[in-house]
This record gives sequence, C-alpha cells and structure tokens, in this order.
Amino acid sequence: MVRDVVQSVAKIPNAILREVYLRDSAQRLGIEERSLYAEMERIRGSELKNASQRRPDRDPYEDPTPPEMQVQRPQAPRPLAVEESLIRVLLQHGSDRMLELMRRHTSAKQQRDLVMKLRDRIPGMAIRTTFITGHPGETQEDHEELMAFIDECQFDAVGVFKYSPEDGTPSGTMDKDPALHVPDEIKEARENELMLLQQEIAFENAAYLAEQKVQFDVLIEGPVKGRTAGRATTGVTKGGSLFTGRTYFQAPQIDSLSYIHSREPLVAGELVRCTVIASDGYDLVMQPTEDLERSVKLPVLGR
Repeated sequence: MVRDVVQSVAKIPNAILREVYLRDSAQRLGIEERSLYAEMERIRGSELKNASQRRPDRDPYEDPTPPEMQVQRPQAPRPLAVEESLIRVLLQHGSDRMLELMRRHTSAKQQRDLVMKLRDRIPGMAIRTTFITGHPGETQEDHEELMAFIDECQFDAVGVFKYSPEDGTPSGTMDKDPALHVPDEIKEARENELMLLQQEIAFENAAYLAEQKVQFDVLIEGPVKGRTAGRATTGVTKGGSLFTGRTYFQAPQIDSLSYIHSREPLVAGELVRCTVIASDGYDLVMQPTEDLERSVKLPVLGR
C-alpha cells in the first residue's frame, strides 16, 4: 500500500498538492504522517540500493533513484491554471479534541496551515471540504471551535453531515455511551448553524466576485426557457437570451450556477469567457466579455 503511495506521489508535479495527497493517504491508511514518511524513506532506501547494484558503473554523484520514485519538493511550485485550481480536502472537524477522537492524526493548526498554504501558493484555488457534526463526545465548545475554523478558512464549498453510528467501529462503540451520545435535535441544530455560516460566506464571496468584475471561462449548459426581453435581471440590459453554465468551481447538480445573459446564441458545451456582473445568493450573473467590450462607447471629440 505504501509503495503505491510512493509511486503515485512522484507523478504529482506540484509540491503543495503532493503534501495534500500524502496527508490524505496517511489518514486513509490509518497511520500518522511521520510513520508514512518513515516507511516511504525505507522503501526509497531499498530502491536506491537495488538501483546501485543494477548499475555498478553509474556516476557516484548521480541520483540513483528511478525517476518514478523521486519525491522532491521544489521551492517554487509550478503555478496551476485557474481552471485546474479546485481541490477537495478531507478535514471533518476543526477542534483538536474531536480530531483526536476521530483518529484523524492531525490538528486544527496543521489543517489551517495547509489551507492557507494552498491559497498563498496557488492563486484562485477553490477549496471544498466536508465536516461531521454530532460525533460522539462533541461538546458545544467543540462545535464553536468548528464554526470559528470555517469562518477563518473561508471555504468555497462546505458539506455537513450528521454523525450516524456504524456497528463495529470505535465511534459506534462510543455512541452507545449515554455520556458521549449527541441527541438528534442537537445534531440538527448544529448542522443548521454550520450551513447558515457557510451560506453567509458563499453569498459574500459571490458578491465580491461581482464587485471586482472577475472573468471566468464558463462551460455553457444550455438556454433557460424563454427569452429575457423585458425581464429585470440585475446588472444586464433588456433583450438577449439567458443561459446556464458552470465555472471550474461549480460542480454539476450540487453547486451553484452561473447565469449568462448573452446577445448571441450560445451552444451547450461551448467554453465562453464571461465577466461576473452581479450575484444572486449562491449564483453568479454574467455576460460574455465580448458583449461587454462591444458595449463600451467612446466619447466623440470635437463636439
């Protein structure tokens, strides 16, 4: 299993994304990150020895590690194009105490540092994650720490799941203890609080994109039924047609939509450069950038 991780991580060109992959791999395998790194070094050491034995005539200053086994961390990682900048990071909670109970082998600070590092080194990175509320032993203080964690990290999309017991698991055993069990009504209330907080963050982020008139490449899905002639749509002129589409951070069926008000017909599957001109809750209202550029009127000199 660890050998598979070593081979897979060597194919990831970006240092930060390698760090995310290694962290999630450690959690998936149920071991601490330092144990994973130690085992990887042991495997790599074995590969170094084997490579040296296979090539006795090699240059002693040459790295004998096969290319597919090399795991390096460049200081200046290759910047990703904005269309690539979407990642789902498995976090589950923002309280150190709950992370320990969940056996996540990490801390809130490590998670926070990872999120900030991603945002700092990969501009435009959209980060989505999921959290569990009502896990056995979760207190009101733990819940408030999770709220503060979400508010600080400002995730682009968040899913919240109420804990449900599973027989034969440590958490399921904990849930049978009345002192640790979280009642359903409390789970429901905490889930609502978390989602309302994320809704506020999402609405503010969408409004900011409109305020800054940010441009995105939008994948057109198709027309909205009926034309928009005479329809009062914030930020757009009368006439034209309304289409739905998605930016790189809007997943099908589960995320918000982009509504594109276009003078010209747009074809499903077409990638169109658009400018955000307004927001409607989670959704973005856009116009093709070409339409906006054609609308710019220059003053006539000499009048």
